[in-house]
Amino acid sequence: MNLPQADFFQGDFLEQDFEENSFDAIVSFYAIFHIPRDKQIKLFRKIRKWVKNDGAILVTLGNFDKENLEGEIGGAEMNWSSYPAEKNVELVEESGFKIIETYIESWRDESHLWVLAET
Repeated sequence: MNLPQADFFQGDFLEQDFEENSFDAIVSFYAIFHIPRDKQIKLFRKIRKWVKNDGAILVTLGNFDKENLEGEIGGAEMNWSSYPAEKNVELVEESGFKIIETYIESWRDESHLWVLAET
């Protein structure tokens, strides 16, 4: 393991409850756009409380303006929900983060927004 002193958590973001200033950083890859988009701002605000004042986030968000898209991956039902990249950047900033860098990744017929931000 490359980070022997790191703590890793797996679970539903919306059900997690950590104390304020618990983490130096939070990363989430290809998960947040599976949460209904009207709940994503609440999640960003929770994440901001969890991240220390000198901390950071690295997240992958959607880059599409659709709500509750249903589909299937590997035989399991899946839901996608997102705002366009510009709106997602606004939500992250409104939650108290300062954007360091963004990157739009296009792969197959999908487009994702990578966001690196600090507190």
